[in-house]
Amino acid sequence: MARLCFILIFYLISSTAYANILGDRLKQYCAFYPGQTESTTMCMGYIGGTLDTFRLFERMGTKLYCEPKEASGDQLIEMTKKYLVDHPSELHNTASSLILKMLIEAFPCQQKR
Repeated sequence: MARLCFILIFYLISSTAYANILGDRLKQYCAFYPGQTESTTMCMGYIGGTLDTFRLFERMGTKLYCEPKEASGDQLIEMTKKYLVDHPSELHNTASSLILKMLIEAFPCQQKR
């Protein structure tokens, strides 16, 4: 069931809706973060909105990663920025799918035994 939810979420996030941006565009927006420019505002807003969406899915019962409570917004933006720089071959994918992949890799949930 969890796998089905993940596939559905990934499909919805990766769909070709008008508002989707690709990883290369988000990388451009975030290039001068934390400077105060229109581009960095787009960077912060896009990442913040994407994180809010993933947190909503978690409240609905679909937990894909385990973000520590002490993770700050600045830290998550810097992590996203680094992921985009470190994975240039993935920048053709939707920015939201890259953020999700980064979060899953950075904050895996521990398996309870």
